Amino acid sequence: MIIPMYQVSITGLRDDFLQITKVLHDNQVFQVGKFKHSLVLDLENKSFYSSFNEILNLQNELSILKTSLENLSNNILKTNLELTKEKMKKTSSLAIDDIPTSEKQFKNYINYKIREISENYQRYQERIVELNKILDVHSLYKDYSSNLEPLLKKLSKNTTLQYTFFILEKSELLIEQLMNEINEESKNPVEIYLNTMSEKYLVLVALAHDLSAVYKVVEQHKIMVSETNFDTLERPVKRMIIEINFERTKQMEIEVLELQSKIKNIILENKPVVDKLIQIVNEKLSLTELINHVKLTKYTFMIFGYFPETKMNFFQDDLKIILGEKVSIFIDKVDSRDENVPILRKIPRIIKPFALFSDLLGKPKYGSYDAIFMIAFFWPLFWGFMVGDVGYALTIIILAIIIHKKMKNESIKQLTLILVYTGFITAIFGVIYGEFFGDIPSRVFKIINFDFYPLFDRSVSIIEYLVITLVFAYFIIVLSISLGLINGIMVHDPHMTKISLSTLIMLIAIGLSVIDVIFLHLQLLYLMMIILLLSILSMIQFEGIAGVIQPLEILTNILSFARLMAIGLVGIIIANIANMFIFDGTLGVIGIPFGFALHVLNFVIIIISPSIQALRLNMYEFMSHFYLGGGIEYKPFGYIDTQIINQ
Repeated sequence: MIIPMYQVSITGLRDDFLQITKVLHDNQVFQVGKFKHSLVLDLENKSFYSSFNEILNLQNELSILKTSLENLSNNILKTNLELTKEKMKKTSSLAIDDIPTSEKQFKNYINYKIREISENYQRYQERIVELNKILDVHSLYKDYSSNLEPLLKKLSKNTTLQYTFFILEKSELLIEQLMNEINEESKNPVEIYLNTMSEKYLVLVALAHDLSAVYKVVEQHKIMVSETNFDTLERPVKRMIIEINFERTKQMEIEVLELQSKIKNIILENKPVVDKLIQIVNEKLSLTELINHVKLTKYTFMIFGYFPETKMNFFQDDLKIILGEKVSIFIDKVDSRDENVPILRKIPRIIKPFALFSDLLGKPKYGSYDAIFMIAFFWPLFWGFMVGDVGYALTIIILAIIIHKKMKNESIKQLTLILVYTGFITAIFGVIYGEFFGDIPSRVFKIINFDFYPLFDRSVSIIEYLVITLVFAYFIIVLSISLGLINGIMVHDPHMTKISLSTLIMLIAIGLSVIDVIFLHLQLLYLMMIILLLSILSMIQFEGIAGVIQPLEILTNILSFARLMAIGLVGIIIANIANMFIFDGTLGVIGIPFGFALHVLNFVIIIISPSIQALRLNMYEFMSHFYLGGGIEYKPFGYIDTQIINQ
């Protein structure tokens, strides 16, 4: 149900502008509207014009601050948050009352906070990256210290030359080339030692008075992973390896843990504050944005907007109590032809999930009929009419409940609720059709020598099934055109009203003609044909040559519903064939798993195909004749999503 809306104009002295807008902002009572006339400014009043510019400048500054805060939250606080919600709740009670209230101090405070958090985080993070690089190298030395020991013994004898350890990506083709290029590039001979560290890496140790040539060649080939050297080679090799692998490595690992702890402390201490700052900035932005929708004169201002019927008491009584005589309030009913009127819907909880489908065509236009009630009724009905099997229905319900409990995505949870409702309707049709994974009930009753007669056996009564489908389709289209007529009247659309009325008369004439020919024999056929012809002529008058197409389109819509029967028959045929393989031994032992696989395939088809067709029949054949989309969702002034970061 769409709640009735009213339009309101609030007038007051410009000196009271901020106080009044703060009250409206905090109470979230109405949605700001647009004036049909341009903004009025008194350019001669220098002080007033200056204050107007100040508000616009404040708006720009707040937008920049908001962007900076959100970037800080996303890039640092959110991406590095490894704390549980329980811990965050404990820290959310941190003192944030010391946030300054004046605009200048508030902006300075935000900039200071952004700079402080970013600099500390960046410093800690850079040091962690640096230490991790060194630890990666140490891990290579630690893993392959036994292979390095012979090489280190050789190097301990050459204490007069410079040396460096280069860890390289292993490439047999490049080794000989590297050695040749180094000797060609260097003016003095270079002594080179090679040793394998792993399948991917090797160690190249170069000894020379000048290692610049080695650096140049190695960097050109871009195969160097890291390079390092030791303080001295005079100590015993084994002791040096132990120091590298354990003492220094352990110290760096402890430092990394300490830095990570500091980063967590930054998050714990600052995330609640940053969340609060974003909320405050958004509130201030809402107040400044109102200046774009206000009509200003030399001494007064006027705000125009819309509010739902549920807020009537606020504007009639509460606002005057709060502000006294500072404002004048003018309330009037809205014109449903006004395209700017927002909509606020009151949807029963049980059908609320179906908004996923009804809103695919946009929000309903204010003053028109909300299609969610029709979708909630017909989508499960179409689905159940096609599937109509108790076994498949129970499987869908169980799976939907399991997924609903496991998933956190709200849209998926709403979809699973739709499937649960649909499953119950499908089970009812399954009882009518007498189907449980196909013809299993009739097979069971046959074994116990009991005659089983379902209320309606669609696998046998195919012609009757088609007739029921088309009659069902006829009444659905009549309902759709009737809703179109109601909508045309509600939104004061003469064209929609006339077309819907002519089409409805045509359908009623066709229906009465068929009833007369089959049942009544009252010779009404000729009269109905005259009425039918007149309705078609009126369509041509309203829509020109396109009016000729309208009857054909209606006929096509009715025939489209035959897919309900076709898909239903395909499902029961596949299920029955699967049961033949399982119970009749058609393929021997192989038939049992093959039959179960066929049931699984049929279940997948049942999930996909009826869902698509039910949605199509609702959206195109049914709703296209009456639904008016393009509605604007009601978002009251001051409404802010406080879960900006944690959503």
